[in-house]
Formats: sequence, structure tokens, C-alpha cells
Amino acid sequence: MIEIFSNLDIHFVYLFIFTLGLSFGTGAALLGNILFYTATEDRKITKDEFAMIRRARQAALFGLLLYAFAGIGLFTLAYESMLGLEIFYASMVVAAILTVNALVFHYRHLPELERQIAAFDEKGIVSYSPFVLLSEVVSIVSWIFLNLYHSMHRSDVGFWFFIAMYVFTLFAATCATRFLFRKRLDGNGLKVMRAFGMGFLLLSIIAAALASPATGQRSSDEEKEHTHKQNKVTQEESTGTALPVYTFDEVRQHNTIEDCWVVIDDMVFDAQAAAKRYPEIYTCGSDVTKAYRTVVPEGVSKRMMKYQIGYIGYTRDEVAQHNKNKEDCWLIIDEFVFDATKESKLHPAAFGCGGDATENYHKNHGEGISNKMMRYKIGRVAEAQKEAAAEISSGVNDNTSLTPVRELYVDEGSWDTRELMAVVEKDAENVLFIDGKTHKKIGRVRNVGYQPHTSVFTPDGKYMYIIARNGWLTKIDLATLKPQGSVRVGENSRGTALTDNGKYLAVGNYEPGNIVIVDPKTLQVLKVIPTVGEINGKEVESRVGGLVEKGDTFIAALKDLNSVWVIDTERKGFPVIEKHWNIGDNETPLHDAFLTPDGKFYIVASMGSDTVWVMDTETWKPVGEIKTGKTPHTGPGATWGNFVYVPALGEGLITVIDRTTWKPVKYIKTAGPGLFVRSFPENPDYPYVWAETAFGDYHDEVYVIDARTNEIAKTLRPVPGESSWHPEFTNDGKYVYVVSQTGNQIVVYDANTFEVVSRIDADTPSAVSNVGNRIEEIGL
Repeated sequence: MIEIFSNLDIHFVYLFIFTLGLSFGTGAALLGNILFYTATEDRKITKDEFAMIRRARQAALFGLLLYAFAGIGLFTLAYESMLGLEIFYASMVVAAILTVNALVFHYRHLPELERQIAAFDEKGIVSYSPFVLLSEVVSIVSWIFLNLYHSMHRSDVGFWFFIAMYVFTLFAATCATRFLFRKRLDGNGLKVMRAFGMGFLLLSIIAAALASPATGQRSSDEEKEHTHKQNKVTQEESTGTALPVYTFDEVRQHNTIEDCWVVIDDMVFDAQAAAKRYPEIYTCGSDVTKAYRTVVPEGVSKRMMKYQIGYIGYTRDEVAQHNKNKEDCWLIIDEFVFDATKESKLHPAAFGCGGDATENYHKNHGEGISNKMMRYKIGRVAEAQKEAAAEISSGVNDNTSLTPVRELYVDEGSWDTRELMAVVEKDAENVLFIDGKTHKKIGRVRNVGYQPHTSVFTPDGKYMYIIARNGWLTKIDLATLKPQGSVRVGENSRGTALTDNGKYLAVGNYEPGNIVIVDPKTLQVLKVIPTVGEINGKEVESRVGGLVEKGDTFIAALKDLNSVWVIDTERKGFPVIEKHWNIGDNETPLHDAFLTPDGKFYIVASMGSDTVWVMDTETWKPVGEIKTGKTPHTGPGATWGNFVYVPALGEGLITVIDRTTWKPVKYIKTAGPGLFVRSFPENPDYPYVWAETAFGDYHDEVYVIDARTNEIAKTLRPVPGESSWHPEFTNDGKYVYVVSQTGNQIVVYDANTFEVVSRIDADTPSAVSNVGNRIEEIGL
């Protein structure tokens, strides 16, 4: 029994008692009125009739007590919303009148009637006062209006208008009662009834007069509301957005438990159902992000996303007003609005407060917007021409559990694990497996976390480990595709690395800034290494960028410290044995990295300085820095012979570096910025390097570079009009897979003729890895 009551929702309990009291009181009052009318038809009230009338009045009083008790409870749960409603105050006036009237009837009129009955004969012949009838009128009308209040709770009826209706109904009921009892009252009684009726009429006229200005104001507000809604429709038609943009003033108008809008992050939700269940979190008509974060620390749950009705929006002029560095700094990135005041205090030179920082941001931070920056998002540009609604989060997985699910399309174990092409389906939160020989789908593992990112494979090809951006690390048996378990190792994660002996796995986190060492067999966390240091005299907790392994060591690029750390897993406690500082003249950030095919050199992109930094992995000594295109992005790396190929995010340029001299020998121009280049080092005779153009006007192009001449030999368009990237060779090197996230396709090319051999449908594919190649390549 105790367990049952502990699971009951307090709001539901109060609401049940409240409804019970309202129904009980109204029914008892109506019954009492009927009994009094029928009992006094012959001007006689017997003791039995009096007893029935008294019980009806007692029942009404009990209903009033239930109503008051539950009403106070509901008020304490949502008092801020109720206090913002004029009709609430009007209902409290009615409830107060009803309470006083009930007490007067119970302690004055009933004893007086009982005294008269006792004083006369058994027939109970009495003469009753018109005030008894007026008390009955007040009782039934008040109960009716309390019911009416709850049916009108969603309306904008004002205080005086509600009172005017109430008093006018008292006038009408008094007139009706006077007519019904005209033969049972003496002359004085009829005069009293008439006087009260006229008084009620006068009060209703006064209340109606007081209500007129408010009504006029509401009419004006309604006209504005209608105009605004029309403007919204126009905006939706012109921008193509599926959901409208609202201001905070509009959200504040929906501030009742029955009409409840709230803001979480930059989104507007109809939280009526949620507010009734969790009133302590959802304060209607306000921004509840802080309270919501106590339950869902990251993102917005899939369940809540179902109730999204719009976005919070600002004009560019509004953003421009917040232009004070370190004090009040708003800026625009990709049509989103951010309150960057906190960040501007740390990096004052990097922010153009009040303006559009899109170009500068992507120059320094690469594709997309970091999760760290997204924490400061407060809305979107109201005039944006993008389909903002398409950005609706696919939902962040529950922070306490993750349950990946296998989905097989062929017989279990009917594939060679080294031939598997593991495709990340980013927004769908899946990993799709394809046989690299037949190009047929093998199966999927669904629900591996929010926006799955990087993966590694055990040396025997038996297991895969994939990290999602919300920190979930999932282990998959590649022989069966059965998930073996998941563990949360961070809040915002990116990189993975597995030692060559398969004994230790490392995960690099953006938030909190650290490196987590995990036992691959048990998924037990063995150590957490905070990535904290000083840069320019300030202590910084750095995000972890590129993370690769070299034998038994992990090499980590610390984005915000411009530092490279080396961790030795063979020593007790996993010590950091090397730290290199001031890479790229401390122009942040460092990003991705890779090893040359022989494992002798570590190459990391120093995006802020437009260089790559090279380290000798045998001596752990720096080799030098090489100038590249703007904002280099190495990806998993590409080499051929003595050449290293580095694309750039800031311009259409691939830098070719000779690794015997560590000097650039050629710059290959492309049609736009690129993310990834890929070669097939397992076959030194294969002369082609594949690259792409992820951004710009020609984002649908993929290039085949002849490494013998370092010229573009072929330009391909996998999915015309849609971005395509991340070329990856099959295990035998005969085919190249290219993914198109926006085109929802994987395109398979013959690696030598460059002809399309297959097209495979997928759900937002963003990356692809061949198991066999990744095992063989050092660092991957």
C-alpha cells in the first residue's frame, strides 16, 4: 500500500480531490435547493424534510472543504501561473462569498428553522425569512460559477467581466426565485427579494462598466495576435521553416497550467501535459532550461521533442545591440544566435560582438558548431532563409542507460569481418555494416548514442568500439554484430584509439576535458587523465582533438592548449611521458592527426596557424611545422611514396608535402574546402589519392589525384547536388566507398576505372571504415 501511494503523482491526487469536491458540492447544493422548494410548497416543513435539507447542506459544506483543501494544494504547485490570471482572482472572490454564505446558512439559518419546527406542532408549520432563499440563490449560483471558471481557465476573461457575469446571474436567479416563491412570502419578504435583485443588477452594471476598458484592450491585443499570426504564416512560406519563430512576450502569455508554453534552450514547447505532472520544473510562460537540466543534463529528450511548437528568434538588429566585448556579447553563427559573453571574456580578440561571426568561426574551428559553443545558443535569426526546423535534435539518449539493438539481414556469421564496411549513420544513431566484396547490407546496430563519431577495431578483427558525441562507448562483436555493452565515458566525446596489443582503449573528450583509459574486455574505466594546463598565463581545461596509438602509447592533440601529450600504457598509472607546448605559436586549435604508414612520424593539424606539426615517434622530438592551406584538416591521412596530402577547410587547396625534407612541394587547387583525403598504402603501386570538396559551391565533387604527377586525373559527382565525402577503400583495394549524408546514399566506385558499381541507400551516412584496412594501418 505504501509503495502504491509513493508512486502517485501529487498533482493528480490534488486534482482528483479538487474535482470530487467541486462535483460533490455542486450536486449537494442543487439537491438542497430542490428539497427546500418542494418542502415549502405548502408552507410546511416536517422534521423529516428538515433532516434531508440539513444533510444536503452538510454535504455541500463537506464538498466545499474538499474543494478548498485541494485548491490550496494545486495553488502551491503552480502559484506563479495562477497569480498571473485575472480570472483566478475573480474565482477566489466567488469562493469566498460561497464560504461565508455556507457558514451563515449552517450556523444561523438552519438553527432558526429547527427552532421554529420545535416550537410548533408536529406538522412543522413555519414562516421562513427571504434571507434563507437569498442564501440558497447565492449557494447554487456560486457553485455553478466555480464550475464555469474551470471550463474558462484557458480563456482571457478578465476579473471584472467574470464578476459582472456572476452578479448578473445572481440578479436573474433572485428574480426567478421571487417569482417561484411569490405565494409563499409575505409582502415584506417580496420587497426584500426585489431590493436584493435590484442591488445585484446595479452591481453587475458597475462591474460591466469596469470590464469595458479591459475588454477593449483585449480586442486590440487579439487583433495584434491575429496580425502576428498572419506574419508568421508569411514568414513560414518565405523561409520554408516547418515551425514558427516566437518572441518571449508571446511565450509569457501562455502561462497557465491549462495553456502552458515553455522555452528550453532556443526552442518553444507546449508543456501542458508535462507541467501537470512536473509543475516544479515547467513554470508556464517562462524559460525553464535551468530547471530542465536538473533532469536531462544534455539536450532535449525525444519525448519532449514531440511537443515542440516553434523557436525563439531575434532580428539581426536586436543582435547588433549586444556588441560590448566582455560585458554583453551576442553573435551569429550559421543563422543561430549565441550569447558569447562568457567566452568573450576568455578570448576577447576572437569575437565580433553584435555581428555575424560565421566565417571567422569556421575558419578556426572547422565544420559544424562545437557542442561547447552550442551551450551558449539562445535562439536563431528570425530572417533566416534556412529550414530551421530541420535542425530539430534527433534527441540525446538517456544519460543513465543505452540499449543498442542488432538488426540482421543475412545469416549470422556468413561474412568475413575484415571485409566489413562500417558506416556511421549519424542522425539515425546507427552503424550500418556492408560486405565490401558484394556491396550488400549485412545488418545494423541501432541506438549507439547521439551522433556516433569515431571507431576502432581489435587487432584480430573480432570487436569494434564506437564513441558517440554524448559520451557513450559501445562494444560490438563483429562476428555476430551483437552489442556487447555500453559505458558512458564523457559528456561530449570525439576520438578513440586502441593499443596495438588490444589491452587498452582511450577516449578523448571535449567535455569534461580529459582522456579516459578503458579496459576493452570489461569496459571498465581504468583511469581519467584531466587535460588541464596553462596557455598565455591562464589555466585551461582543453578539449581532446586527434587521438592515435603508436604501439603501447597514445598520442593526444589538446585543442585548446596547443599541446601534444604522449601516454605510456605499459607503465604503472598510465603516465604522460611527453608534453609538447606552443605548437603553431599558440594559435588554437589543434585538431586531427595521423601517423605515416611506417609509424615513424606523427602529423597534427594546427588550424589556427595554417600549418601541420610533425613529431618523430621514435625520439618524441619535433621535426618541424609546414605551411599548408587555410585551416588544415588531416582526417585519417593520405600518403603515397614520400608524399603526404593535407586538405584545408579554409580554401580549396590540398598541400603536398615531401616527408624526406618536410617541405611543401605542390599545392593542388580544388573547387572548394575539403575534409578528407584517402590513399591505399597497403598497395604501394596504386597511384591514386582520393579527395573531396565538402563545402562551397561544388560540395558534390570528389577528386581522383594521380600521385605520380600530383594532378587531378578525374572529377566525380557521386550524388549531384548533395555533399559527398569520406572516401574509403575496401580491404582488397578494388573499390572505393563514398558517403553522402545529405543524399542518404553510399556510392561505390571501381578504384581503377572510377565507374559507379553500386548505390546503397543509408540513413544520413557520415563516415565509413573498412575493418581490415583500419587494423593494418598504424595509428588507426
